[in-house]
Amino acid sequence: MINAIAHYIGWHYARGIKEGFGLFKNIEWFIYSFFSIEVLLSTFFDRFERLGDERKKGEALSDIAGSIIVNTLMRLVGMFIRFFTIAIGLLCMVIFALFFAILAIGWLAFPIFVPVSLIIGLSMII
Repeated sequence: MINAIAHYIGWHYARGIKEGFGLFKNIEWFIYSFFSIEVLLSTFFDRFERLGDERKKGEALSDIAGSIIVNTLMRLVGMFIRFFTIAIGLLCMVIFALFFAILAIGWLAFPIFVPVSLIIGLSMII
């Protein structure tokens, strides 16, 4: 019985923690990839959905000004959407990290919590 408990404690505090942090790393990578944070950062100043007005040679000054305004607005819309998508993705990563920290503390305390709860419960019965 003592050998089984020793093996469990060894697994719980060695392999269990290692696999837990591996799981954390995989889920954080998934969230980062799901929100395409790297791609959104690299294309932050691009036009939204590549929408815009193309200038042609020989256009009047008013047409050129209109083209500049439309392209600027599309870039601002793209930046706005990308900014909030990146912010939501980073917020999800932070929330998951906090959730994981709580779970990790619980994981570390669990082998102590079970026997203490058992002893307290038995003392209340007796």
